[in-house]
Order: sequence, then structure tokens, then C-alpha cells
Amino acid sequence: MSVTEFLPENDQLKAERDSIQKSSRLHWFHWAVVILSLALIIGAWQFSSQQVQEKTQARFDRAATHTVDLITDRMRKYEEGLWGGVSAIHSHGGTMSRDEWRDFAAAMRIDLRFPGINGIGVIHQVAPRDLPVFVGLQRQLRPDFAVHPTHANSELLPITYIEPEQINAEAVGLDIAHEENRYTAAMKARDTGYAQITGPIVLVQDQSRTPGFLFYTPVYGDLLHDTVDERRHDFVGLVYAPFVFRNLIEGTLETSRRQVRIRISDGGETLYDEGNAARDADSNQNSAYAQVRSVEMYGRNWTFRIWPTDPFLEENASAQPQIILAGGFLIDGLLLLLFIFLTRANRRAIEFVDSATGQLRRKTTQLLRSNEELESFAYAASHDLKAPLRGIANLATWIREDLGDDVPGDVGKHVELLQGRVRRMENLLEDLLQYARAGRGTVAPQDVDLATELQDMFELIASSVDFRLDLQHPVPSVFTARTPLLQVFHNLVSNAIKHHDSKKGVIQVSAEDLGTHYRFKVSDDGPGISPDFHRKIFEIFQTLKGRDEVEASGIGLSIVKRIVLSAGGEIEVDSDPEKHRGTTFAFTWKKDWRETS
Repeated sequence: MSVTEFLPENDQLKAERDSIQKSSRLHWFHWAVVILSLALIIGAWQFSSQQVQEKTQARFDRAATHTVDLITDRMRKYEEGLWGGVSAIHSHGGTMSRDEWRDFAAAMRIDLRFPGINGIGVIHQVAPRDLPVFVGLQRQLRPDFAVHPTHANSELLPITYIEPEQINAEAVGLDIAHEENRYTAAMKARDTGYAQITGPIVLVQDQSRTPGFLFYTPVYGDLLHDTVDERRHDFVGLVYAPFVFRNLIEGTLETSRRQVRIRISDGGETLYDEGNAARDADSNQNSAYAQVRSVEMYGRNWTFRIWPTDPFLEENASAQPQIILAGGFLIDGLLLLLFIFLTRANRRAIEFVDSATGQLRRKTTQLLRSNEELESFAYAASHDLKAPLRGIANLATWIREDLGDDVPGDVGKHVELLQGRVRRMENLLEDLLQYARAGRGTVAPQDVDLATELQDMFELIASSVDFRLDLQHPVPSVFTARTPLLQVFHNLVSNAIKHHDSKKGVIQVSAEDLGTHYRFKVSDDGPGISPDFHRKIFEIFQTLKGRDEVEASGIGLSIVKRIVLSAGGEIEVDSDPEKHRGTTFAFTWKKDWRETS
């Protein structure tokens, strides 16, 4: 190939340069990648934020539910205690003395079993006409007993007993019928037969005057009632417990370990509040996790407002969304910088290519001229070296003829050795010339009837030995450069015959169509090649036997490898003398390949 054919045309170079020039600035797809990645970052940040919020919300919901459940369960426990008092009254025949009630309360151990309760007592229903007798009976044990305050209600419901009496002394004798919330809940307990609590009140025994309530269970003379009228007729009083709401919560909930704060109200009136002005300003009560729950509580509707504590928010706070957002922006910025760097690198590449193209052209021209000169030198050297070798061969022949049959000593042997060395030198020069030509020249592809060509070639190579060629069907016709392919087969077949350990054997050739390539195999049944030499045999001037044992230059397989690689293929050898299965050379050959220099 000439220098002009090797170098790209100016139009081709210009087109490639223009393509690089276009890539040296930011295009719409660069900005599309940046914007898309930014959208993905924001989406990941939002998703992460939502996950954190949902996880925190679930924890808060569990904590809120647990808090409400604790209060509800505690109220049920108080109810059980009150019904225990009702059972105790019935077990004493429907009435209990002050001392009997004191013994009952002591046995209940309300200070340990019912924390948060103020006491447990008995309220009797007294008709106005029976009041003097009732007061007289109570004053036998408590001379200062009195029913108070006076009111216009026709029913009297005085607190008769309460334990512990010392802290509840102000409540003894108090007529609960004097006040609407107390009286309404009592009548509701009487009529329904169920435990009831009052609306918000202030207990007379509570010096701090904080919200509280009373908890009632009704007592009847008879245990079985089907109607309201029957209940009213048999109603004798109530077992009750007073509560200061603050004490109830402190006895039920451990504030230091809770993750939520609460405010409880009844009918718009606050019963308990763990907030204050400073907390309101801090807005935890108005956070996204705050919630309001309404709970039916023994005839009343308690409203719970629940909000998270600072430790809860701190414990569940996560920097993951912020890290994702910051990391995403950083990556997006680095991506944009990378695009800018690449475009600038392309511009510098254009500048470099412009400056280097001239030098490359000059050096390429020099290299191709040198190759042409070396090729010319190879032809000339081969021709010039062969001439004196032929002269030496002729001289050796003449000496042999002059000596005739009377050859003194080892002279004849030496002459034969000289002739062998000359022939080896001629073969070496010829192989060197073939090696230099391998993969060069211009040979157009053509249809090759490979089976016929291989058979003809084998008859020439194996004419003097008893070898057989076994073509595995189908050996296809191929469209390729004919001469290089046949040269590969020639070298492999002749190599197999030359290095066989007998004058008789089988050479097997097979072909396989791999789509873009053919795969050919040449196998023999000879002695094989040790795996230690599988790479060495393809090196130039390498032989596995001494040059006096077999006439070989060590170039044949090197030529094969060079041609196969030029044809876009690969070659490998499979052989192991210990397994006695000969040697197989397998090589691939690109379809439609044409040999070019």
C-alpha cells in the first residue's frame, strides 16, 4: 500500500475534527443529565424524609396509644376495687359499720394496689324524714358528724365513711346531692347499674383546689334488677372513690420515662395539663405529630391532646434526608464539573491533534518508506545470499564427484554434512522471506473449494510417505483470501508429517461455521507436544528436536500465527504426550477477509 492510500483523506480528517469540535461544548443532553439527576436527588430526599416521618409517626402513635391505654387500664382497676367494696357490703348483709369498712379498706391496701386514688368510701341514700335518726346513729361513734351543706334537693346522699379518713376528713358528711356534677353521675349510676364518674369538680379535701372527679358504683338491697324503677326502689347508696386528677396521672404514668405529654379535658374544661406558656411558644404541642383522641370514660367523654417530648423528637431525628440532599447536590455539581472538564479536554485535544497531525504525517511517510526499503532489501538479500550458497553447493557436488568411490577417512561424510548445511541455509532464507511477507500484500477474497484444495495440497506434501488425509464433513467452500489460508494449512499439515514418529499416520481436518468466523482444526495421531512447549512452538526459530534429527527452520508455526492474527483470528494447540492423543491445532478465520498490507 502506498503512503497516500494509508493516510486518511483531508475530508475524512476534517469530518473527524468537526465531530470532536462539536463535543467540545455543553449540549442539551449534558443539561438534561444534570437536570434529571437533580430531579432524582430531590425525589430521593423527599422519599427519605417521608420514610423518616412515617417511622417517627408510627413510634409516636404507639407511645400515644400506650399512654391512653395505661390510664384506661388504671380506671378499670379502680372500678374493680369499687365493685369489691359493693361485694363487701353485700357480704355483711347489706350494711357495714365504720370499723368494718375501715378493716375492709385496710385489707385492700389501696395505697399500694391503687396508686393515685384519694380513698374509698360509702355514700348512703337518706330520706329527709330519716335524717335525724341517721345523724344520731353516726354521732354515737363520731360526735361531730353532720350532713352538709343544706340544699333544696329532696334526696340526701351524704358521705358516711371514707378511708383513709385522716386525709379525707373534710369529705365526711358531705351531701353530694348539693352539687350538680356529683349528683348527676350518682343518679346515672343508680339508674344504669354501671360505674360512673362525675364531671370535673374540686374535692373539698384538696387544699390545692385542682380539678378532680368522683368514681361511683351503685349499691342495691337486692342483687337482681331488670328495670330502672326496680333499681331506684332497691337503691341504698354508693361505693365511691375521690380523685385529684394530678395524683391519678402521677400514680399511673411515670413522667420521666414518657415520650409524650398530655392534656386531658372533659366538656371543654381542662382536667390535667402538662403544657405551659413556654411550651406553647415552643410549639411542640402544635407539631406534625400532635394528635387528639376522644375516649368514653364511664359516662364521660375525655379528650386527650397528645404531643411529643423534646427527647422523643431528638431520639427520632435523622440527618439522612439532609445527607442525601447535600450528597446529591455535591455529586450533581461534580458531574457538571466533569462535563465542563471533558469539553475543555476535547478542545485541548483538538489543539494537540492539529499540532501533531503534521508530525504524524511526516513520520508515517518515513515509516512506510522504510518498510518499502526493508522489503526491497529482503528480496535483494535473499537473492544475493542464495547466489554464493548455490556456488558452495556446486563446489561440494564437484568435490564429491572428483573423489568418486575412493573417499579417504571421513571426507565423504564431511562433504555430505556440508551439502546438508547449504540446503538448510537455503531453506532458512526462503522461510525468512515468507515470514517477512506473511500478512502483507494485497489479495482479494474469492470462493475457495477448501476440500479440493486441501486434497491437492496433501498429495504434494505426502507423496513420499504413507499418510492419509481425513476431511471431516462438511468442509465448506469459503470466501476469503485463498493463498494465506492455504499457506496456514500447508504449514500445519507439513509440520504434522515432519514431526510424526513414523512414516504412517492420519491427518484430520474439520471446519465449523461460527457466524462471523470459521473455526478450523488440524489434528494428527503423532507423539504429541508437552504442554510446557505450547507457547514456545509459535516463537521464531524454535524447534523441539535437534536440527540434525529433523530438517526444520523453526519458522513454520511462527508464519502460521502471524497470518492467523492478521486474518482477525486466534490459534491454540491441544496436545498432551501422556494421554497419547496426538496434537490438534485449532484456529479461527474471519469471513470475507482480504489480505492487505
